[in-house]
Amino acid sequence: MTLLGHLAHYLGEMSQKKLIVAFEKLIELLPKSSLAVKKAICRCIPQLAKYFPDRAKQYLTAQLETLRQGKTEKVLTAAAYACAGLTKALGMQYVAEIDLLGVIEKESFESKKTDPIRK
Repeated sequence: MTLLGHLAHYLGEMSQKKLIVAFEKLIELLPKSSLAVKKAICRCIPQLAKYFPDRAKQYLTAQLETLRQGKTEKVLTAAAYACAGLTKALGMQYVAEIDLLGVIEKESFESKKTDPIRK
């Protein structure tokens, strides 16, 4: 899967359906994989997400919600790696558009109900 992710920019528009399937499988693999695999997947995500930015935005929103409500460290780590890859793919313009840094500051640093694992 990661090989397909790394070769995504060579495949072009003709194989976009395969790229979407590979992208979804990589996102599904994140919570179940080891740290080394999570890092490899995080490096593949930006190359795949460039072909379908609308779906990448949906996944980023879902992963941010997972970061807010996740309970285990493994789930939170997977969501953090997914957010890192998707943020790199979508660029700083989208981060500013959704005010990601403001949301993180409000929920993580200003909230008294924040779990110790999130700090």
